[in-house]
This record gives sequence, C-alpha cells and structure tokens, in this order.
Amino acid sequence: EAITKIFLNQLNKYQGYNSTYISLAKLERQLDKAGKFSEFKKAIKTKLKEDWDKKSADLAEAVLSDVLEIAKSFIAIDENSFRASIERALSGKEELSVVDLVQHIEEFLVNKPASHRMVFLVDEVSQYIGTNLNLLLNLQSIIEEVSSRCKGKVWIICTAQQEIKEVIESTGQSHT
Repeated sequence: EAITKIFLNQLNKYQGYNSTYISLAKLERQLDKAGKFSEFKKAIKTKLKEDWDKKSADLAEAVLSDVLEIAKSFIAIDENSFRASIERALSGKEELSVVDLVQHIEEFLVNKPASHRMVFLVDEVSQYIGTNLNLLLNLQSIIEEVSSRCKGKVWIICTAQQEIKEVIESTGQSHT
C-alpha cells in the first residue's frame, strides 16, 4: 500500500491537489470537478486568513469544521464521512487500494488526447523495497493493474542498482 500512496500523492501533486493527504485531495478534486476549487481557496483566505495551498493540512487539523463548512457552501458533501476520512489521514491510517489509484489515473486520462501518455519514474526502487516482499508485491500489483486497465497510456519506469533477479532473491522468494 505504501507505493500505491506514493504514486497517488504524486498524481495529486501534478494535478494541483494535496500531495500529502489523499482525503484532502479527494475534497479538492470534488471541488475542482464542480468548478469551485478556486472559489473555495478564496473563501478559505477570506474567512480563515490562510493560504489553502500552503496550509491545507494545518487547517484540516486545527479548524476542520470550518473547512468543511466552507466546502459545503460550494458542493454537497457528507460532512461526517469527510471528517472521518480526513481524521484517518491525519492519524496516518488512510487506506488506499491499487484499484483506487488506477481509477484516479483513468479519470485523469479520460479528457486527454489519444496520444497523451503518463510516465511514473521511480529511481532506485531496489533501495526502497530492500527485502520487503510486501513492497515488491505492491509495485507488481500497480504495474499489472495499470497495464490491464490503462491500455499503454501509462508507463512505469523503475531504476535500480540491482538486477531484478537480485531484488527478488533478497526477499527470500524463488523465481523462475
């Protein structure tokens, strides 16, 4: 799940959404889809005297009720659901599946020209994965899901000091 979050946080950052907390990015995405994200940020600046782009996580921690009230003035949201989701994110218990990640990628690509491609570059992936089989499996799941659902529009390029054979062997798993 850790690699999945990294990929989605990078996609969120590229789209101008919160790159730390997926739940805040989800709120921002909904506001953006409604064409109200800029107005929301202006309302935050006016009512809370803060810059949303620089302080969104701090504002969510300190004055979440105010943030949600302002959001509700622009779009219909389930305040309790968003509150719980954002509180999970702030406590480090945010959950995300590979399917969720790929759905966000597909939504991003839907209005792009047929020739548009997205590339995720992961440098020194073997140092990050190390001997953690779960991280290796997470990366493999992402690659498989992207491959099957995105029809060649998304490329994942990884670099490593080790050969993939060595990475697999370091996890204690056999390979063929």
